[in-house]
Amino acid sequence: MGSGSGASSAVSSAAGPRAGSATPSPGTSPSTEPPPTPAGHVSLVTAVHGDGTITTVDGNYGDKVARRVIDPRTARSGADSLLISGYVKPNGVQAANGDLHVTTTVGGRAFHNLRYANGSWSGANVSDPGGTITDTAEAGASNGDMHVLTVAGGQMSHNLRYANGSWSGAQLADGTGAISKVAAATTPNGDLHVLTLVQGKVFHNIRYANGSWNGAQLADGNGAISKVAAATTPNGDLHVLTLVQGKVFHNIRYANGSWNGAQLADGNGAVTDLAAAGVFNGDVHVLTVVAGCSTTRGTRTVRGPGRRWPTARSDQQGRGRHRPER
Repeated sequence: MGSGSGASSAVSSAAGPRAGSATPSPGTSPSTEPPPTPAGHVSLVTAVHGDGTITTVDGNYGDKVARRVIDPRTARSGADSLLISGYVKPNGVQAANGDLHVTTTVGGRAFHNLRYANGSWSGANVSDPGGTITDTAEAGASNGDMHVLTVAGGQMSHNLRYANGSWSGAQLADGTGAISKVAAATTPNGDLHVLTLVQGKVFHNIRYANGSWNGAQLADGNGAISKVAAATTPNGDLHVLTLVQGKVFHNIRYANGSWNGAQLADGNGAVTDLAAAGVFNGDVHVLTVVAGCSTTRGTRTVRGPGRRWPTARSDQQGRGRHRPER
């Protein structure tokens, strides 16, 4: 799990939109009702039809992966039977101009696949043959470009797939040599924010829309951070989620460049992975993985524009719920 980009996973009123008020597109994940009941079912939109219905692939529908055609204006999901309130776009799957981009890592090499808006697939093609890639992050831009960040040998490289299908080629962006994880998100002005994890500390870098880099700066010197995720909101803020000893912390880099400081967002203590996405009304959706007994369950927490964290709920039939600290 990783990050969500602002331009490709973006999101106004504190109450949030109602069902059908946002437009779905291939690659987006339906988000259910906003607080105080933020639980919902995990699925991915693969097609949008002329009659208003959508085709989704659901990760846990009747205890199996299933493809369905639903009416997003009336469909309900999850243990709480919630309506769809909007759509977010998850990490690793970036949508631009109706196409669905998928990046995978196999044998240390990065592959790119494209599901066109008409439903056909390009087939996976090598986008970076490095051979020693250990982590990746992706972020889509509003102009249709897709940024791909790769970590190999502790160094981070940046590649760009232009909207016309050509690639810039991977270029070294951070030669630190000790980078273990990377997360990324774009802001509406076209800037790419990159978070790197080095020996338990998070560094922040910016690739400006003109192609220049700001240079990595220490953002969180905790020293015990094991995972990091990034998300942006339409006002240009960058939300940073970090995992420390099973607990989730939340930080904000405001559009003016100042930082809020990391605050405990989920004190569960057993979280093993996390991802985040900003949505069009300013909410930040956080997905966490919590190992429990013989199952692994995904939970989601929503931080509203009013800076309130509601209860995290399980996306697997309501099992294993936990409450984040506030």
